[in-house]
Amino acid sequence: MRKNTLFTVPLFCVAASLLTFFVVAFGVGRFAVVTGPDGSVSSDEGRVLLIYGCVFAAGLIIGGAYLFSRLTRKEICVSATVMVVYQLVIILLNTVLAPNGRLAMTFYYLSMAGEWCSFVPLVLYRLTGSLILSDVLGAFTPYVLVLFGKKRLE
Repeated sequence: MRKNTLFTVPLFCVAASLLTFFVVAFGVGRFAVVTGPDGSVSSDEGRVLLIYGCVFAAGLIIGGAYLFSRLTRKEICVSATVMVVYQLVIILLNTVLAPNGRLAMTFYYLSMAGEWCSFVPLVLYRLTGSLILSDVLGAFTPYVLVLFGKKRLE
């Protein structure tokens, strides 16, 4: 286990999440906006899932094929555990404290580190209808990156 790989997955998640935010907010996000017959504006759930699914797939391809193929599965797993624990702590604090105002915005910004893999919680929420369950299970999504690692160092 190389020590310089501990924050590889969290740094990838933060960078991919920032890129995801800007791509969705300023790029393809308009694709999901639907104007109703009465003039109301909303987002179409299917289109939102499609956008986040494409972003998640791109993140897996770029992250898996290029960044994580040089690491061992153990290194990726330990690094992903750092990210998963971080996300679970944010979910727990957000649930227990039920923040509002500035604290709510702080938790929103802190939780943006998992934005790139929002596809999984969105699908889980659509299947289960439970926000907490989908968020908790979605926090484990970085472990998918373990599949792209090598079994051993060469």
